[in-house]
Amino acid sequence: MTNTRTPRRSIAAGIALCAMIVTIAGCAGSAATTTAEAGRGSGGAGDAVALYAGNWEGSFDISLGSGGLMLVLNHDEGVWTGEVTFDADGEMISGAIESFAITEEGCSFQTFVQGQADVMFKGRLEEGSMVGVIDIYAESQMVADGTFVLTKK
Repeated sequence: MTNTRTPRRSIAAGIALCAMIVTIAGCAGSAATTTAEAGRGSGGAGDAVALYAGNWEGSFDISLGSGGLMLVLNHDEGVWTGEVTFDADGEMISGAIESFAITEEGCSFQTFVQGQADVMFKGRLEEGSMVGVIDIYAESQMVADGTFVLTKK
C-alpha cells in the first residue's frame, strides 16, 4: 500500500511526533508571557509596539511541508502575549507565545506547540511583512526548519 498522505498532513504528523517524543521524555512547557526588550534604534518601544502588536497572517514552509500561519501579538504594560497557530491541511495546531523580544535585527519569539514541541521564530520587518526562519526542536534536537512570511491584518 502506498502512502497517500499530503505534505501538509505530514506536518501535523511531524509536529504530533515531536510532541510525543517530548511527552515520553517528561518535558512540558512553561509560563506563557515574558517582557520584551525595549525597542532599540530609531523609534523606541512605542514604535515597536505599533509595528509588531496585532494580528498577522501568512504561511510557513518547513522541511516537513507547508501551510498557513497566524500570529496574534498583544502588548500591555510592557508584557508581550499572544498565540501562534499553524494550519496544516485544516488541522489547527496552536501554542501560546512563550517569549517575544525585539532586537536591532528584528524580533524573536517561541512557542511550545501542543505544549510540547519547542518552535523558535526569528523574523524581521520587510516591506510591510514579517519574514524569517523557523526551527522546531524536540528533546533539544532540531527536527525541522524552514521559513515564514506574515502580513499584518
